[in-house]
Amino acid sequence: MAKRPRNRVQPSTFQPSTFNLSTFNLQPSTVQPSTFQPWPKGHAIAFNLQPFNLQPSTRMTGS
Repeated sequence: MAKRPRNRVQPSTFQPSTFNLSTFNLQPSTVQPSTFQPWPKGHAIAFNLQPFNLQPSTRMTGS
C-alpha cells in the first residue's frame, strides 16, 4: 500500500521537469536523455513531452 502513494508523490520529479521545459525547447531531445540521467529517462521524457507539447500548442491557438 505504501508503494502506491509513494509513486503518486513522485511529482517532486515534475518540478525539475517543468524547469527543463525551457531547456527542452532550446536543446534537441537527444540532449534531454543525458540531462535526465538523475531520474528515469522514460518517465521524465514521456511526462515532459505530453505537457510540453500541449502547452505551446494551446498558447499558439490562443493567440
